[in-house]
Amino acid sequence: IEGELVTAQLTVAVRTIPVTASDYMVDHVMVLHDITELKQKDRERVIKDTLVKEVHHRVKNNLQTVAGLLRLQQRRSRMPEVKAILNESIARIASIALVHEYLSQDDLGVVDSKELAENLLSNTLQSMLDPEKRIAAEVICPKPLTLPSAQATSAALVINELLQNTVKHAFSGRQEGKVSLRLDDNGEGVVLSIHDNGIGLPEGFSPKTDGNLGWQIINTLVSEDL
Repeated sequence: IEGELVTAQLTVAVRTIPVTASDYMVDHVMVLHDITELKQKDRERVIKDTLVKEVHHRVKNNLQTVAGLLRLQQRRSRMPEVKAILNESIARIASIALVHEYLSQDDLGVVDSKELAENLLSNTLQSMLDPEKRIAAEVICPKPLTLPSAQATSAALVINELLQNTVKHAFSGRQEGKVSLRLDDNGEGVVLSIHDNGIGLPEGFSPKTDGNLGWQIINTLVSEDL
């Protein structure tokens, strides 16, 4: 029989063990173990986890508020170029908010890579794709993969930038297309690849000289964060 004896300052684990017949007038042995410190550490861990999840939840809400303010500004603007820039900024903020949403629900501090990629792909198609175009999209992840919170945030921004470039430029002049996002574990890390059957990059295109802000963001995040 096992139980606990709890007081204001002390927690003791109590275990009662039956004893077989012997020369002694004892039929049970009671073992006491002071677990006060272990219980205190457990309580501290629960409190810390709760606080961390609450912080992620509030960060997510704050980011969504910022995105909402930018949407209001986007609607008021009459300049297509400004609208496009604001839309890209909203998508970047939303991708970070998505990571914090996962972290606010998960006790492990890691993010499911496939689920994150699927949501980013869905959000990009909904926010940027011309309704008249028919683009088939899929996420391929042969086995479960997770990323720590810091890497998940950087990866989400990279995926967002790549998908935005694909949806914005790959199917210019076309009504149909396919986009595939694949995640693989090569033993040393996670390999991300995005494929489409669109028009391709212009001849002689170089990300270093011809790339826009999105390319710079991708390069910085990959080389410095990932």
